[in-house]
Amino acid sequence: MSRAVKCLTIAAVAWMGVHAARCLADETTVNRTSDAREIYSAFLAQWMGKDDVPMNVANTAVRPTPEDIRQYNECASGGTGRAVHWITGTSDSDLNSALSSFTRVKLVDLKRWQPVDPGDLIAKGGSVGAAVNAGIANGLMTLSAISFNEAHDTAMLTFSFVCGGLCGHGGAVMFKMTSKGWVQDKQPCSSWIS
Repeated sequence: MSRAVKCLTIAAVAWMGVHAARCLADETTVNRTSDAREIYSAFLAQWMGKDDVPMNVANTAVRPTPEDIRQYNECASGGTGRAVHWITGTSDSDLNSALSSFTRVKLVDLKRWQPVDPGDLIAKGGSVGAAVNAGIANGLMTLSAISFNEAHDTAMLTFSFVCGGLCGHGGAVMFKMTSKGWVQDKQPCSSWIS
């Protein structure tokens, strides 16, 4: 085999390798996007239940903080704290796409949202029940970008639902890949309530 043929063969193999790597990277991105849609949808369907009540959801996904990642490790390792390498691979467009199928979801700009604080309504003489209902009706759900483990069989996200200064709930949630798709794990992760 001549030197020119060897060089051309090596170049062709290298070119195919680069394009194969790009193709696999594109497929991984598509899989993450599809998985993110499924996870966001499953979480919100469970959270909202069968009620016809509309819900405000922030139109941007927040990036997980170092504390969130620590909580993800704690939850995914069953309390051993074993470190997991998390790949945060979703975007605001994944969130918006996943939420488009929910007719009860109203996407809200986080910077423009204002709570209707039950504490303020009670201070003005409103009943506790009416004040809490007004706060919840105007509350805001914020979701994080979804983080996947390297095996892509575990996913984590954080959420917060805020309806006033002392009105809210949030935490971390784990999903596992099953033969039926992504399913929320029953193992409790971190949570807070206000």
